Amino acid sequence: MAGTVGFAAMFAFRERKLLMKAFWSFLVLALAMGVVRSYSRGAFLGFAVAMLLVLLLNMKLRNVLVCLFIAGIIAFRTDEKYVDRIKSILHYQEVGTARMRFGTTGAGIRMIEANPLLGVGVGQFMYRFNDYATYEQQLMVGGDIGHEVIQAHNTYVQIASENGLIGFVIFL
Repeated sequence: MAGTVGFAAMFAFRERKLLMKAFWSFLVLALAMGVVRSYSRGAFLGFAVAMLLVLLLNMKLRNVLVCLFIAGIIAFRTDEKYVDRIKSILHYQEVGTARMRFGTTGAGIRMIEANPLLGVGVGQFMYRFNDYATYEQQLMVGGDIGHEVIQAHNTYVQIASENGLIGFVIFL
């Protein structure tokens, strides 16, 4: 969704017909609101990068004003809870989910190192996490030893750790 908004914005800026320009602009606004409603920090970062790239490629005052208008609508419709969540990007070390992701990613990489060709088996990440996680990683993830981890929270690490590098290459 966040990446699509860049394409929609590019079409909106380059479209000559007013009706189509309105359609693409509405789509940009709808996708932007979807990003906000997802409460996803990653989606927000993707959206911000996409919009910055579009602005750099289409640097006209009118386009900047349109983006500022859309940003204003989004800011007006965004609650304080989401703003605080976005601000947490700057101090991710204190955020529980970010620490958890570092822990699961580290254990997943250790699984890949130990089982590079075939991985630990499809669907086995959650069962094998504690075998490969360090004490610190287990604390990052659940706060206690033996905490059950459901997924790696990183698609590439999940695929490579469960299916090995052979499965990972096929996935790509």
